Amino acid sequence: MRDDLGMSFGVGVWFLLGLFLIAAAMAQAVKTGRLGRDGLRAAGSVVRIEQSPDGRSLYSPVIAYTDETGAWREFTVGLKAFKPIHPVGARVPVRWIAGRPESASLSSVRHTVLMIGVPLIVGVACLAAGLWSMD
Repeated sequence: MRDDLGMSFGVGVWFLLGLFLIAAAMAQAVKTGRLGRDGLRAAGSVVRIEQSPDGRSLYSPVIAYTDETGAWREFTVGLKAFKPIHPVGARVPVRWIAGRPESASLSSVRHTVLMIGVPLIVGVACLAAGLWSMD
């Protein structure tokens, strides 16, 4: 009985994790699609790299761009990686909703793959692990 309960719990964890990651990837895909359809686009530049405040070796680029009013804006990319995805000085595409500079987002291919592709692949792998562990 206890083994069956443990196995069911394990299967449930794999499935929940897989569904969560797939849902996160889909939410990011919707946001990316909305910005692509309705957003403004500008060339931005990586002005510095910030390390995570807890001292771990996770890095996020800080992007500067000029919005539709000519104002200079900066934002820190939410994705933290073990090595910077773009070096300081790199020119990168930025998208945002007009009048909402806080909606600015890095729209490079690397960023999109990391934010959508990786969670989607890992989520599908988790679902497969859940199915496999049902045996």
